[in-house]
Amino acid sequence: MHELRISGLGKGFKGKTAICEIDTVLRSGVYGLLGENGAGKTTLMRMLCGLLEPSRGQILCDGTEISRLGGQYRRLLGYLPQNFGYYPDYTARRFLRYMAALKALPMDYAERRITELLELVHLSEEENKKLKTFSGGMIKRIGIAQALLNDPEILILDEPTSGLDPNERVRFRNIISSLSKQKTIILSTHIVSDIEYIADEIMMMKQGHITAEGTVEEIVASVGKYVWQCLVTAGEAESMRGKYVIANLKNQQENVLLRVISTEKPCAQAVHPEASLEDAYLYYLNMCDE
Repeated sequence: MHELRISGLGKGFKGKTAICEIDTVLRSGVYGLLGENGAGKTTLMRMLCGLLEPSRGQILCDGTEISRLGGQYRRLLGYLPQNFGYYPDYTARRFLRYMAALKALPMDYAERRITELLELVHLSEEENKKLKTFSGGMIKRIGIAQALLNDPEILILDEPTSGLDPNERVRFRNIISSLSKQKTIILSTHIVSDIEYIADEIMMMKQGHITAEGTVEEIVASVGKYVWQCLVTAGEAESMRGKYVIANLKNQQENVLLRVISTEKPCAQAVHPEASLEDAYLYYLNMCDE
C-alpha cells in the first residue's frame, strides 16, 4: 500500500488560481472527488499524475516527491483522462497492444493481461472489432482497460462516466468496486450517484478548494441541519425558489412538496428529512464558503 501526501498544493494559470492550498493524505481505497465542472478536479488529477508542475506545495509518494521518483512513480500509475484519445481504425486488442508497448510491458505479459482486462470490462467478444464501431460506453471501458494494463497501484480516473447511460454507469461502478481492495483509486465526477455507493471517502471541491472531506456518512451528517422538507402552495413554492436552494420539487395535487437547502427554517411547517449525499453536494456547492 502506498501513501500519497498532498501538502500546501497550489496551481495557477496566467494569473488565475486553479488549485488553492490543498492538504490531504490518500491511502488504499476509493476516493471520490466531487465538484462541478471547473472546480479544479482535472488540474488536481493532472498534478497527481505528474503531468503538471505545482506552482507551490508538493505531492509525496511514500515520503518522496513524485517529480524525483520519475519512472518509478509512473510505473505505479494508471490514468484515464477525461478526453480519452484512441485510434478509431484499431481493433480493441490492437489498441491495447499499442498501449502496452508504450508502457514498455513485456510481450508475453501484455498478451495475458490484455485477455484478462477484456474479460474484466466485458469486451472479449468485441476484441477484433474496430474502435470506431464502439459506443461511448464501450470506449470508456477500453479506456479503463488501458489504464489497468500495468496493474497500477494508484489509479486516477477523470470524469470516467460522463456521457454514459445508467446501465454503463452501473457496470463501471461494479468494475471499480472489484478493483478497490489493494489500490488507491481517485475518481472525479460531478455526478453524485456515480460515487455514492463505491467511495470510501468523498472530497467536495469548489473553486480549487476542498471544502469538505470524509466518508459519505460523515459528509451527509455535516449538512443534516440545513436540509428541510415542506408542503406549500404553488405560489409559496414559486416565491421560495427565488430565495432558497431547492433540491427537489414534487407536485402533490394542488400543493408542492419542496426539499430545501437552507441555513434557516424556510417556513413554519418545514421539518428535517433524512439527508443525502446530493443534499450535501448542493450545500457545499451553493452555500459553503471555501
